[in-house]
Amino acid sequence: NNGAVVLVSGANDKLVDGLTATPLAATLNNNAGAPVLLTKKDSIPTEVIDEIERLGAKTVYIVGGTSAVSEEVEKTLEKTYKMTVNRIEGEDRYQTSIAVAEEMMNGNKYDDVFVVGGKGEADALSASAVAAMKKSPILLTQAGQLNKDVKHFIDKNVTDNNDNTDVFVVGGTSSVATAVQNELADMKLEVERLSGEGRQETNAKVIS
Repeated sequence: NNGAVVLVSGANDKLVDGLTATPLAATLNNNAGAPVLLTKKDSIPTEVIDEIERLGAKTVYIVGGTSAVSEEVEKTLEKTYKMTVNRIEGEDRYQTSIAVAEEMMNGNKYDDVFVVGGKGEADALSASAVAAMKKSPILLTQAGQLNKDVKHFIDKNVTDNNDNTDVFVVGGTSSVATAVQNELADMKLEVERLSGEGRQETNAKVIS
C-alpha cells in the first residue's frame, strides 16, 4: 500500500466521524481499501506515524473539522512527513457525513445509502462494515426530523431501484423517528428500518 490512509479523531465524542469514514476508506487505493487510523486532536501518536510510514502512504485523508483533528496535525503531516493531506469536513457531524458521501461518489449515483441518528454511534458502528462492503455512504440526521441537507443529497444522488431498498434506516425510533422514515418514503424511495431490541439485535439485523 503506497497510497492513502484515513485519519480520524479517537476522542469519544468524535467517534461518529470515524464511522462515517469507513465506507470512504473502502473506496480508496483503487478500491483495495485504506486503513482508518485514530489520532489525538493536537498531536499524532508515535505509533500511528510509525504505521503510516510502514505502509508507505503518501496521502492522508482527515475526516472531521479542526475541533476533531487540529491544523497542527495537518501541518505536521505536510511539513515533517511530506504527506499530501485532504481534509473532508462539514460544519458539524451531519455536514461531514455529506462531505464524505460526496468524496466517495466518483460521478456515480448511489443505489443505496444508510441513514443513522447523529447520536447513534452504536448504530453507525453496526452499519459501517456493511456500508464499507457495499461502498454506500452513512448519512447522519437529527433524531426528530430528516436533516434538510441530507434530504437534498439523497434526492439528488440516490437512484430508485424498483423494489430494492434505497435507504436503510439503522436504529430504533428514539435514534431516527418514524417521521424521518416517512419523510424518506415520501421521496418515492424504498425505505427499510434495521433495528431490534437494543444495539446487539440491531447489529444482527444489519448483518442479516
